[in-house]
Amino acid sequence: MSSSQPQVDLAQDWQPFFEMHRAQLDHLGLPKGLWKKMHAKLMTNQRLDDPGQPFAVERAPADVGGFQLRATKKIPRWSEVWVVPHIVSGTKTEIFDALVKDPKGCQYLWDMMDLDNIVEENPEDVPADLIESIAKPAATTSEAKASKAATPASKDEPDVTPDPVMIEVLLSQVEGLTREKAEEALIKTNNDLMDALHLCGPRTEVHEMAEEAERKYGQAMGNTEIAAAEKRHEEKQNEKKEEETKTDEKKQEENNGKPERELTPEEKKAAREKAVHLRKAKTVFECLFKFGYVGSYYVARPRDEEGALRPDEVITKYYVMSPMGSAITVSDQPNVRTAPFVCITLNNASYSIVWPEKDINEGDLVTRAPLTLN
Repeated sequence: MSSSQPQVDLAQDWQPFFEMHRAQLDHLGLPKGLWKKMHAKLMTNQRLDDPGQPFAVERAPADVGGFQLRATKKIPRWSEVWVVPHIVSGTKTEIFDALVKDPKGCQYLWDMMDLDNIVEENPEDVPADLIESIAKPAATTSEAKASKAATPASKDEPDVTPDPVMIEVLLSQVEGLTREKAEEALIKTNNDLMDALHLCGPRTEVHEMAEEAERKYGQAMGNTEIAAAEKRHEEKQNEKKEEETKTDEKKQEENNGKPERELTPEEKKAAREKAVHLRKAKTVFECLFKFGYVGSYYVARPRDEEGALRPDEVITKYYVMSPMGSAITVSDQPNVRTAPFVCITLNNASYSIVWPEKDINEGDLVTRAPLTLN
């Protein structure tokens, strides 16, 4: 049990909790006799990874890799319930973005999956061209800033330098994307990786549905101003693109004939570290899905408070359980059941609820069915 527990009157808190989560509880599949126990563990911060639980994590056989969970005492069917925190949760883009921005969290997941003993490709073996592609833009950033300081900037000129690591992320995630388009997207979104991926990625059915709803609304209201505004916006964007093209051509002419500056050892080292982390983040992201560590659930996105016309959207949220939860082995004859649960009263934090569906004997491996992946 965690040392710091919030003071909660469980008896008084149960009814509001039940009313707020009734739909989830009905859908969860958890036996009703365990509902109050689950509520108590959620509210008093008792988690599966706490010391004293009847399980032990051990290394799986070499031909399997990773880790597995074994029972240290007999656990009868439907006798207990455990709350498993999600160490990663969000959309695919949010998860990948988090891996890129958080090297420590990325390494934590790498170690949890034991990828040193599973992945054949060593992320430390970074191609020289990748290091150069990261180092050169980074090396010119300070020079570009100095040039901007010396030259009065145009109001329309973006004061953003595309992050070189994020450029490589975009190129690795969006098929057919050019480097120029990736840089343009990062400039437009002020180096926000999720927004840039949204701009560069393929159009989805949700985009088309939203545009169709807006078009029908315009027709119904007879609002010709929408079309006129769109036309003015398009003309302005075309003018801006022409100016950017002229500026790029001018810069290219100025740079022709200038010798390329040699990268310093510090710049090369920093670029190599970024390249290694980028490859590691990409590998972690792929292995989370490849080896069945990721589950998912749906979240409905309501309409705006202003009532903006757009179709209701359903978002798929993905999650990864804590190390102990992730060590539960996948089997076609599982002895525990797992299900995602979003606790509204705990700031909409997501967890996995685990309970024994069969009697588990001391020494048995703890096994589950494959996680639901939408």
